[in-house]
Amino acid sequence: MDGDGWLELATANYHGNSVTVLAPNPTALLVEDPAGSGIRSGGGRGNLWGSGDVDYWSFSGRAGEWLVVGSETPGHLVNSGLYWRVERPDGVVLDGFYPQNNGTGQLAPVQLPMSGTYTVRVSWWHGYTGEYRVRVTVAGAPWQTEGEDNNTVAQANVAGFERDGSVQRAQVLGYIRYGDPGDVFRLGNLSPATDIRLAYDRPDSSGLTGIIEVLDAAGVVVAAGAAGSTHLSYVVPPGQAGLYCARLRGQSGSDGLFSQYLLTIELTALTAPFGVGDTLPVEGRGVPGRLSRVT
Repeated sequence: MDGDGWLELATANYHGNSVTVLAPNPTALLVEDPAGSGIRSGGGRGNLWGSGDVDYWSFSGRAGEWLVVGSETPGHLVNSGLYWRVERPDGVVLDGFYPQNNGTGQLAPVQLPMSGTYTVRVSWWHGYTGEYRVRVTVAGAPWQTEGEDNNTVAQANVAGFERDGSVQRAQVLGYIRYGDPGDVFRLGNLSPATDIRLAYDRPDSSGLTGIIEVLDAAGVVVAAGAAGSTHLSYVVPPGQAGLYCARLRGQSGSDGLFSQYLLTIELTALTAPFGVGDTLPVEGRGVPGRLSRVT
């Protein structure tokens, strides 16, 4: 109506004998939290009144960012799940999810294909009508995003490491939802004298009190930090090479929709590698012709 390229909303108010024109907010920004991390989050609360009621929430995203949507219902009531769907700026459905029947759930991490304003659509499911909570989080590199269910060694997310000199490093964004026993990340098969260093930080909006642990291939805890301790180090002992995992779980009562964390995993070999054998010719002796290969 005013020529700015955005659609206005005009309403005729029967009882007021008036007309109202509402101007749109052209951006739906998420707040960076923590500052300087590139991780942006926003939350909302709403209510569905019946099976035909649908709510929409919008946010601005950038191409290449990873998106996670979390849901929760007050009191975590049985059969209180709703259906959540994310739509791209062009209206095409990007992804969706059905939470657990107590209303807690999480969209599997999905990468945004384009920049623009995305929409989260909330609709009736499981026969539930009532209040709900929603959180939207987007994160760019170097952050990876954890995906549920990753509660055991068998279900562990594979940590994607990047080498920085002699250190391999992975950075993961995740959250401990209500009733979540913890998030497990596969570190790979490690040799003795490998130093495993775990550290976690929290967004300012997070109330999580984390417990970080190192698990062996059987899921046995071989090292654990105290509740709230943000750092843990463990060196693989001699003769105990094998698969190891990291786990972060929440102290009882600190889990929930905004209980997000930023986990950094570092692996360092404390002993330099050395050769134990080879197929090279004897030192100082000539070899006729050319060698095709050596081990």
